[in-house]
Amino acid sequence: MTNKIKHIAGISSGLVAIVVLLVIYWVLTPAHSPQSAIRKEVFRRGNPLDALFLKITPTTIGDPEHGQKFVVQGYYSEETGGHDEIPLFYVKNIGQEWQVTESGVDP
Repeated sequence: MTNKIKHIAGISSGLVAIVVLLVIYWVLTPAHSPQSAIRKEVFRRGNPLDALFLKITPTTIGDPEHGQKFVVQGYYSEETGGHDEIPLFYVKNIGQEWQVTESGVDP
């Protein structure tokens, strides 16, 4: 029985290691869409569950300096001193990848 438990524990730790490596690879690779760039930015800020369940909606508003504006629902940040929703992200295609240039709330 002990050998079975050790075998299962070994398989479980191997699967966890594979998942961790896949997440690291995903975070380090370039974003190929604006939505992917927003999800990666949220993930990098320390909110992996928020990154999975975001509702991202493009707007018709664009800014030459900051890029395309996206409305995001489901991301909460502690950066503002509370658990406030950060609904706006500006994303721009820089080189061969999409990058978040700015985020915040409407004035």
